[in-house]
Amino acid sequence: MTDSSEFQNVSLKVPYSDSSIKISFVLVTPELAKKWLKTNVEEQRKLNQGLVNQYASQMKKGLWSCETGESIKFSEKGLIDGQHRLNAIILNDEPIVMMVIEGLKSESITKMDMGKRRNLSDIFKIRGVELPKGLNESVLSSVVSGIYTAKEYMKVSRADSNSLRIDSGSRVKPSPVELYEFLMANPEILDRLSKLSKFKVATTAKSVPLGPTITSWFLCDIINEKVAEDLFKTFEECTPQTEAGRACPSYKLFQMIQRNRVNRVNINKYEYQPMWLWALDLMLRGNSNVGRVSITQSCMPGQGHEGSTELKEYFRNLKTVS
Repeated sequence: MTDSSEFQNVSLKVPYSDSSIKISFVLVTPELAKKWLKTNVEEQRKLNQGLVNQYASQMKKGLWSCETGESIKFSEKGLIDGQHRLNAIILNDEPIVMMVIEGLKSESITKMDMGKRRNLSDIFKIRGVELPKGLNESVLSSVVSGIYTAKEYMKVSRADSNSLRIDSGSRVKPSPVELYEFLMANPEILDRLSKLSKFKVATTAKSVPLGPTITSWFLCDIINEKVAEDLFKTFEECTPQTEAGRACPSYKLFQMIQRNRVNRVNINKYEYQPMWLWALDLMLRGNSNVGRVSITQSCMPGQGHEGSTELKEYFRNLKTVS
């Protein structure tokens, strides 16, 4: 099945069997990937284009490794594992070294991919990342994902979009490896998150989901630390934090979120940032004469609210793994 782009190989006899398998490292070109995909067995899973895009993004950024033990697998019928990786090679249009295993039984396909995939939280634990006070690996994962998504959102103007979610323009979901490398490349993110030590984060978790709330605070803190603190403490203490009292935009936001929770109305995690920026905008302007929360496109990160320029400049200076 392999060709001249093969580096080296070894043939191993399967224990208690008359069969053997061949293991090799192969420089897989887009052309070779197309050739192998033509042998794809009918029992393969439906192709997930989002996963293909994610793999291709990793390959483009140099984050793909052939030393993980994961392999392209063939049985006597043809390709039984690796279609997403091969399609990613074609999409990235660059050769990648892959481990290849040949000679597997065709029925092996029903026993593959049964394990749990490692996520960003797992990587934090493995790497021993020092967590900001009040955060666990799961919450930090949500926050880093939200910050990365906001960065991608602000790369271009979204004036032509009516969506109030920062993931609306994202075509490729970042992999856990990409998010980890992004955080390591930008230590100032953890530095800013360390400011959460002055809040009662565990108490705040009783009234709002922590991941999107901390991500929203992060954006607001870049613009104005004092107002961002008032916003966070509104959810921490469940009371107004400004002289405007119950008319304060931050408290109006708190009430709206609590009503939705009581009525079992779901708020997508990517909708929190514009809500917080709406409140911050009005508080910076000294406007407390609001009847209800009203989010518009100008509330989206970097799209015209107070501090848009500073916010876009901060995210523009964050390093991107490439």
